[in-house]
Amino acid sequence: MRARFAHLLPLVALFACLNGGLALAAGGREAELTELRQRIDAIKQDIDRDTRKRSQAQSAVQEAEQQIGLINRKLREISTQRQAGQARRNKLSAERNELLGELGHEQAALSGQVRAAYVAGREERLKLLLNQEDPARLGRMMVYYDYFNRMRAKTIDRVSGQILALQEVDAELEKEIARLEQLEKERTDELSRLENARSQRADAVARLDQDLASKGTQVAQLEEQARVLEKLVQELRAVLGEFPVQAQEPFASLRGKLAWPVSGRLLADFGQPRAGQRIKWNGVLVGTRQGSEIRAIYHGRVAYADWLPGMGLLVILEHGDGYMSLYGHNDTVYVAAGDWVAPGDVLATAGESGGRAEPALYFEIRKGKVSQNPHRWFAKPLAKR
Repeated sequence: MRARFAHLLPLVALFACLNGGLALAAGGREAELTELRQRIDAIKQDIDRDTRKRSQAQSAVQEAEQQIGLINRKLREISTQRQAGQARRNKLSAERNELLGELGHEQAALSGQVRAAYVAGREERLKLLLNQEDPARLGRMMVYYDYFNRMRAKTIDRVSGQILALQEVDAELEKEIARLEQLEKERTDELSRLENARSQRADAVARLDQDLASKGTQVAQLEEQARVLEKLVQELRAVLGEFPVQAQEPFASLRGKLAWPVSGRLLADFGQPRAGQRIKWNGVLVGTRQGSEIRAIYHGRVAYADWLPGMGLLVILEHGDGYMSLYGHNDTVYVAAGDWVAPGDVLATAGESGGRAEPALYFEIRKGKVSQNPHRWFAKPLAKR
């Protein structure tokens, strides 16, 4: 027997090596992702320390907007669970109705059989034997009688099974209804928390605006925010250089072919001055509806997904060959550092984070340290205000 299968041993060894290699590769990727996230988290903590040092009002805005993002994310999870629960409840209700219909049919059939047995009397077999004179006819009647009894027993078994199944479905249905009621309570609680967080954010933004107005430091603040963003991008680039992205197609080849990450109107354009002539827009500001989905423009890895002064909840994607895309002022972020995304994947929802008065997306494309004119990368122009 061993001789017959000896030629298969090298193949078995090869498969074992391949499986072991795949396991090692998967373990290596997981370790790499963990290391990448730890190093990006260290950068975020450094940014947070700087923010807390600079302004109490700005720290309050950060805390409120991060809280809003977390609550909105929880609400989305609850909504998904409620939809799945409602679908499960509808399915169970349909099963219950189907079982009730089958049970009614079987009960009607069983009632007919029981009535026939009652009419025949209690001692059916004995009466049959006494009333029959023809042995051949008696044999046939006995066969019919046995068949009738077996059919009646099967009907009883089916009815019993359907009753048990119905009880199980009813129990599952009650569980699902209780679960939906709990999710509704959680949703109500989260909405209350969201309302409180938005109120806290409004107070914090008002204090921040008052602080800036009293000190006349708007330009200085914008310059400081630009410095923080530059520092973040440089530090991320240094870390990500050790974990290169292998793009399916070079990002540069997509110039003029991309779709905008959100639909809306152009509020501020690339290269336009802001707060005087000292600072210019490095990207575009797109006005859109609160909660609009923000989508990835191309394949990439999430380099950053957290709060940043002036940007609010910010997502940065790395696309390879030194290219990055930035998505700021989000209301909720659905990705984490190290995640891989495909074109069109939902990264976040649009909002007012970063101290904005109206929902908008700040969008930027960078090649190394140089900001690119975003309009050159997209197939269709944005509508202007």
